[in-house]
Amino acid sequence: MLIKEKRAIFGDKWTAEEVSVTPEMAEEWLTRRAPNRKLSAARARKFALMMQRGEWKTTPQGIVFDQQDRLMDGQTRLQGVIFYGQPVTFIVYRGVDYDLFTAFDGGTNRSLGDLLHTKGEINATALAAAINVAWALPLMYGMKKPVLRPPSREQALKFLENNSGIRESVKVGGRVNNHVGLAPRLHAGVHYNLSMIDDQDAAEDCDWFFEHLMSGADLPEAHPVFQLRKTFLGWTAEQKIISIPDNRILAFHIRAWNYYRSGDDLKSLRWRQGGAHPESFPTPI
Repeated sequence: MLIKEKRAIFGDKWTAEEVSVTPEMAEEWLTRRAPNRKLSAARARKFALMMQRGEWKTTPQGIVFDQQDRLMDGQTRLQGVIFYGQPVTFIVYRGVDYDLFTAFDGGTNRSLGDLLHTKGEINATALAAAINVAWALPLMYGMKKPVLRPPSREQALKFLENNSGIRESVKVGGRVNNHVGLAPRLHAGVHYNLSMIDDQDAAEDCDWFFEHLMSGADLPEAHPVFQLRKTFLGWTAEQKIISIPDNRILAFHIRAWNYYRSGDDLKSLRWRQGGAHPESFPTPI
């Protein structure tokens, strides 16, 4: 039954067997790791204590090797065996396609950032956070009660495959955060979506908008970017970031962008979320 539960995930091109894994075997297997997230020694010690107390059970969550005999999954469990110092029985899977890496282990703490790290992405945590915003933001346009809902891991990976420019937006988001504070993932997600507007001037306008949001250079007080910068700096200085919802920061970004693109002056930024007549989440122009 343990084997059958995995077959629906891995397909048929693999083998599986129960193996009593010794500490020596665990050490050797760990030398053959495929790209993976950083091993958590603290979690491995927790596993070792469970093994010592007799609480560890043989489950479908075992040790997984790919078609090149590289360790795909189970590094923390193996380190737990090493800390425990005694053999422990696992289901050991061999010949699993590495491309299926995203299809299993969903019940653990493996995050999108962990997964991107295994794929060799630089600054994987920031990239994952930006992808979540960039993917979800267009779904909020026009909504009365917008909620930033992140994609599944598979949706996020597909987004990255089709939208490689998000990596550059991550850099921009970090720079904006250095100048006006708040959340770099939100700045990055907005930057990417604005830069991708189907308009021949959008990319150039986006560059100008964010450069001046960072610098504030030569902006009259009635300029929408001045007002956005003033608002963000005020929130940061007053340490209100914890009380400011993501959708409010995003809405202010887009509202300032729309005024900027329309060439209109702006005395102050507002977006009514509640009351009898809440405003829809703005759609960028």
